[in-house]
Amino acid sequence: MFWGEAPSGMITDLLQEENIERARAKARTVFGDMAEQWYDVLPYWLDTIVRRWMLSSLRLFNADTVNVVLAAQSVHYGSVVVKMGPPHKELYYGAMALQVFNARLVPCVYSWSEEQYTLLMENVGEKSLLSVAKPELRWRIVVPFIQDIPCYPHDGIDYPRFEEQLEHALSAVVQRALLPEFAAVIQRTPEVWKAFRKLFARDMLIHGDLHHHNLLLGDGGWKLIDPHGRIAPAIMEVGPFLNNEWEQYQNVSGEQRLRQMERCLEFLSSELNIRIADLRVAASLHIILSTCWTLEDSDISSHDDAQQQALDMLHWLHWVE
Repeated sequence: MFWGEAPSGMITDLLQEENIERARAKARTVFGDMAEQWYDVLPYWLDTIVRRWMLSSLRLFNADTVNVVLAAQSVHYGSVVVKMGPPHKELYYGAMALQVFNARLVPCVYSWSEEQYTLLMENVGEKSLLSVAKPELRWRIVVPFIQDIPCYPHDGIDYPRFEEQLEHALSAVVQRALLPEFAAVIQRTPEVWKAFRKLFARDMLIHGDLHHHNLLLGDGGWKLIDPHGRIAPAIMEVGPFLNNEWEQYQNVSGEQRLRQMERCLEFLSSELNIRIADLRVAASLHIILSTCWTLEDSDISSHDDAQQQALDMLHWLHWVE
């Protein structure tokens, strides 16, 4: 396909799917005109990579993202996943991080196209950690990822730093309509982070989004997808997982939820050789950052709910007494 030519029928049908429109709308909100321009030439980019990597049987994933994520068959690599999107740093950092993480625990990266901002990688399966009903088994599965994913980054890539993201997020939400209790959390966070950094001063490249939806089971075992690629103390890897575990028990009694979460903390503390108090702080810092991002990105009508959900977890984590 050349500029101005009509895309193939396969690509035309694919790009008419509802998932594409959702991704485009979300990208437009985040990136504005740049995203519109990228989606306008998406048929050309898609045709280019289909030819380059000899792809067939393309199928879109139902992903809530600004990117286009699809499964395909490659003549050279077999079953693959293609992830492409408007040029943005998160996609770039994720692609770079995958290539330096423990290869046993993440998908193999076959190719990365700087021009199309497209990642070609191993298809590791679609069964997520959410499918594992027994809590103790989920906890046991996640431990190697928390232990073995963090690594020293390669030079030359300016990965985002947790502390800079936290500082920016805290300053951004100060102008928002905050619940008094959550405003107090925001005010206290910098001093807690400063004290925490004295205990965990070593920075590593971490996945940064180690939650249940990102742990997938295939023929090669459990593997972790979609890294943020973030510089932070390795302990910060526990935050997204604990947040997801908390959500797992939203339909049970409060007492049962607390009992299960305390057992989870005890298990992780024993397996990782990290104090429970430190796990609590790491999870608290994660939930504060993610909530601040939600307040920035979401409609104001949902802000109170997001803050209250965060406060409920922060109470359990002993941040809010």
